[in-house]
Amino acid sequence: MTWFYTSKSLTLAALDRLVHSVILAPDFRCEDFDGFSTARENRQLDTGDKGLPPFLSSDVWKQGSVNISLPFTCKKYHNREKDGPTITIHFYHRDLVEAFKSGVKDFTARKFHWQGFRLYWKPSKDEPEQWVYGEAYTSDQFLDLESTIIPVEGCNLERAIVPLMLYSDLTHLTNFGTASLWPLYFWFSGLSKYICGKVSSFSAHHLAYFPSLPDLVKDQYKDIFGATPSLAMITHLQRELIQAVWKYLLTDEFKQIYKEGIVVKCGDGVLRLGTKLHNVVWSHNQQTDSTDLRAWVMKARDLIFKKGYSVAGKPIDRVLGDSHVPVKNALSQLLLPKGQNYFDLFIPDIMHKFELGVWKNVFTHLIHMLHMYGPESVAELDCRTDINFEFQNAGPCFEGLFCKTSHKIDKTVQDLLFIMAAWHGSAKMCCYMDWSLDAFCGLTFELTHQLHAFSTQVCPSFATQETPKEASASQCRKAATAAKKAKKKVVATKSSKKPTKQAVPHVLERQKCPFHLDTPKTHSIVHYPNAIQQFGTTDSYSTQVGEQEHRHVKAFYARMNKNEFEAQLLCKNNDMQGQGQ
Repeated sequence: MTWFYTSKSLTLAALDRLVHSVILAPDFRCEDFDGFSTARENRQLDTGDKGLPPFLSSDVWKQGSVNISLPFTCKKYHNREKDGPTITIHFYHRDLVEAFKSGVKDFTARKFHWQGFRLYWKPSKDEPEQWVYGEAYTSDQFLDLESTIIPVEGCNLERAIVPLMLYSDLTHLTNFGTASLWPLYFWFSGLSKYICGKVSSFSAHHLAYFPSLPDLVKDQYKDIFGATPSLAMITHLQRELIQAVWKYLLTDEFKQIYKEGIVVKCGDGVLRLGTKLHNVVWSHNQQTDSTDLRAWVMKARDLIFKKGYSVAGKPIDRVLGDSHVPVKNALSQLLLPKGQNYFDLFIPDIMHKFELGVWKNVFTHLIHMLHMYGPESVAELDCRTDINFEFQNAGPCFEGLFCKTSHKIDKTVQDLLFIMAAWHGSAKMCCYMDWSLDAFCGLTFELTHQLHAFSTQVCPSFATQETPKEASASQCRKAATAAKKAKKKVVATKSSKKPTKQAVPHVLERQKCPFHLDTPKTHSIVHYPNAIQQFGTTDSYSTQVGEQEHRHVKAFYARMNKNEFEAQLLCKNNDMQGQGQ
């Protein structure tokens, strides 16, 4: 116990595991620890000594580099971006094909479903069979892909479709500080969602760590053009960087395998022919890729590089509109020649699009509406939500708070909150049948109707504004920005006068906050029923699985010396995969 209390991070459960799983183990011998060195053992794991970890020798982490072109407003180039300056950025990655081979030989491959099947439920002898929707490998889309397999003449190997689910998002590695990582993970859809959803299953495979634009880029940009890049330019360069990395990862070998297939011996010992790699995270999306769209992108890039227009200027908006950017998409270059739409790779996600999108938007606007009544109504809500406030019990918390305007408005709010809670619970079901899917379609229609009623019948009755806290924070940001600009101006003019601090006015200027339905997250609501029918329930492809995988890199970061931590994570990633055996 003395050793236990000298550590700040150990738990009682960890101490129990040490005693029962290690010290009391039948094969435990004290003499095995003679000459033990933690640094040496950790180094052996990192370098793969003594055959550890058990991966393909060709599946190793590499350092790659990409070049991105630097445009500049009012700077013209005769040959598009080829004549312009470029910057080189390095990043770490695994070869996609080798990572795939390693994955199908992994210990989790023993639990793969290599062939899809249709699942039925028959309530009774007199009732018809019901289709059951759940796993990705029982979905309509998976079975449709299997039906496209063309038998290879003279080949007796088992043929299989291998869908990959990809996830990538920026994550902060510490509670305080700026250290962050942008990993790219992938999972095999042939593995049950109940296994993929467990962090301890080690079913996620790390493919690459996307680089972020280093601060040195701003210095290089200023050295070349004599001006610092604008915020719009930084955003454009980050988009260019992401697409350049994707183009680097989609090698010629992968393109050939995507078209012709690959023969590989799987983890269960069976030699299989993967007829095609489908690197898709599925969705039914109304946007369509086309040669015309690619031509518009190239036209916009010509305006940027040949005529020196701003990357966020009105001429670019007139060419591309509000929904597209002047960036060449690597997935479009891979899939469009094969007649496939890369927009179909993206899913309607319940967590980011509804929970952190539609629901957050509605909840925030309800708070703005309450502030129009004064602090008493807000205090009443605080009293009601003081204990265990959740999305599902939002209705009782807001009940009666809007009767000051009219009982009809209060009832409309209650109807909306009830339907949103019912829809959310139904959308997160782990299993659907035909009748429950029909009911969910009805809930979806009712939810869109209630959102429209809230927007047209309730919101116009309230001239909603920022809350006092939001207004104060907004004005503090404006004052800090103004002071920063004034300081730069003084430095530029070499004036001896110090910039005066901009005082925050005592009277808060609260901006209007209207409610908007015209957002992509709101429009995605109607796509969920079709996504469940085509690709399985939402927990099969929820981004919550990817968010949970961030726990591994955060845990490893806490044990590092923080010096070039990305390079250290490469070794720890292999150690993590070895622990899952």
